[in-house]
Amino acid sequence: MKWLQRAIAQRHSDEGIALPSVILLIVVVGMLAITVMGVILAQVTPTIFSQKNSRTVTAAEAGIAAALGEIRAAVAPDPVNGEILGNSRALPCSAAGTVTGSGGDLKYQVNIRYYKIDPTNMDEAWRNNNKMSCFTQGTITGVPVTPSYALITSAGTDAQLPERVGHSANRTMQTIYRFDVSNYNISGGIIFAYGTAFCLVADEAKEGSAIRYVAANHCQEDTDLNMWSWLEDYRLHLSSTDVAGDPLCISGQPSGNNTVEAKLQRCQADGVAGDALGQYFSWESGARFKGQNAANTARSEKCLHAKRTGDADKTIREGDPLLVTPCGDGEAVEWRSFKPDARLGAGGASYATGQIVSAQEFGRCFDVYEEHVYTDSGKDSDGYVRDYNLLYTCKQDPSGTTGVFWNHKWIYTEPPKNIEGVYAGEISNQNIYVNSPRGKVCLLSPAGTGNGLTVGFEIPYAERNSYSSGRNCNDARAKWTRRADTGDSSTSWTFVDYRGRCMSIGRKVPKNNYAWSAPAVAACDGSNSQKWNAPREMRGAGVDAYREPATSLVTSGG
Repeated sequence: MKWLQRAIAQRHSDEGIALPSVILLIVVVGMLAITVMGVILAQVTPTIFSQKNSRTVTAAEAGIAAALGEIRAAVAPDPVNGEILGNSRALPCSAAGTVTGSGGDLKYQVNIRYYKIDPTNMDEAWRNNNKMSCFTQGTITGVPVTPSYALITSAGTDAQLPERVGHSANRTMQTIYRFDVSNYNISGGIIFAYGTAFCLVADEAKEGSAIRYVAANHCQEDTDLNMWSWLEDYRLHLSSTDVAGDPLCISGQPSGNNTVEAKLQRCQADGVAGDALGQYFSWESGARFKGQNAANTARSEKCLHAKRTGDADKTIREGDPLLVTPCGDGEAVEWRSFKPDARLGAGGASYATGQIVSAQEFGRCFDVYEEHVYTDSGKDSDGYVRDYNLLYTCKQDPSGTTGVFWNHKWIYTEPPKNIEGVYAGEISNQNIYVNSPRGKVCLLSPAGTGNGLTVGFEIPYAERNSYSSGRNCNDARAKWTRRADTGDSSTSWTFVDYRGRCMSIGRKVPKNNYAWSAPAVAACDGSNSQKWNAPREMRGAGVDAYREPATSLVTSGG
């Protein structure tokens, strides 16, 4: 046993290595803890940022949804037929709110800018310079003129992040709303007697009712009894009865040289041959509504007149009934002539009848003023300078197109129709002309900065003394680009001249003591004043170009 005692006595103590081992273990564990903590802390900042990022983009999207809701709710009833239409005066200029259920910190702020031209591919400078005015207070609110596009920019914000996180994580989203633009806006118009002292008003909106001349102050507001529509069927409808589904039309078909009192009768059904009820009317020189014969093969010699046509003074009295009676000859006078406002409609006038109809003054067509064209001296055969055209009440021929007078028949070519049956695309380098008694006479655009249009071989009124005469249809000024449906409402249904200007509605021109608009050219702006022969339905609404601006993620503040 001594050997065991000697072995135990000779064994070394291990007390010296224990403490360093413990210290080493503590250091290793501490380093691991610090590493893990660093990893965890490193993820806290992006996690906080990402969470706010997600919340604020949701808020921005909520702002866009709220703005779209307000835009779509900007409506008002038509004063005549009650149809709900867009109301630009109710459009919002901005929007703001708090996201429901967020506790009050998650908010959106929306800025809305309106345009006539598509702003999708435009830079910020262009967008700021070309936005339409939008008002939030005063007598005018919203947008005074109907826009075509709304650029909606929505910023989403949440509570400010801790300073160590850095960026705010606020988000901004942007989209473009295309308005449902339609030129089917013929609710009706007032038919004034020549001189505008009287207007036509139905006694009642029922069959057999008389139509009377009443003082024009009774037509200062649109009513169910004073609004008339001249539609494609060539009939003069009482507008309110179209809405009710039982349309009534001005009617009267006297025999021989007799006279009958015009009455409201049910509008003859489409497809019925002839005009036994005397409901078809054309518009002709002398500012008269002329009827058709019973077979509807030609114009009759019966016109809408006042009762007092046989009186020596031929003066209209309040309450006189409207008659259908022999037309007679002579210039426009109050008792047998009319001044319908532009809302009456264009009747059957269209590209198919060889006419150019305004989309804004939608009862007006291109008219060679007084049926005169230029000689090389710049004067017509009467010695007068006729240096502009007019937008005049559209002339008609219910029996076909041959009866439309040459000064309303314009020849040009529309692009081919697409699969939906709508003219689409454009055709450039073409004439727009009439076949006058002097032959082909082309529409000319100004050579310089003037904004007139003229027919013939002279220069427009704005530049009459600046250029020589002798222009012809091969001149650059006589070349036009016709744009039909281009897919963009701002460029569709326009005529563009050799300098890139659009045919437009220009100044008012006195004609027989009444102001009519004259065509002009101007910088293209996408408005209805620059659209011609447009179909009723031009474009539907939609949301496009949904995106996040490049600067959205790097903003300051909370």
